[in-house]
Amino acid sequence: MSGFKNMSVVVDGESYRTALARLLASDQAEGVYLFRAHNSDYFVQRHAGRDELEVLSPSRARELYERLPEKHQPPVNAFPRQLGGVGLDTETPFDDAEERERLRRYHSESF
Repeated sequence: MSGFKNMSVVVDGESYRTALARLLASDQAEGVYLFRAHNSDYFVQRHAGRDELEVLSPSRARELYERLPEKHQPPVNAFPRQLGGVGLDTETPFDDAEERERLRRYHSESF
């Protein structure tokens, strides 16, 4: 497996999209990718037999984060509410130019 796949799933009326979420940690060899969505929920994408997304509680996400070998965000950025990050829990794709451009490309290709 060479990275996460662009997927979108609706769970309990909330939409979870890998293309718009923040990648927190991963294990590429096992095909496991932990994300934080822009609504601050956590979800994991797994490639085991079939691709799937599963929404996680903050405590389960933190446990998975600790086990995954590849960290893409430091703990305070990954878990701002639990670790006292200021303002990081309301991050949007408009916070930096690279994210704005990625979002613009995503919308132009999707519609």
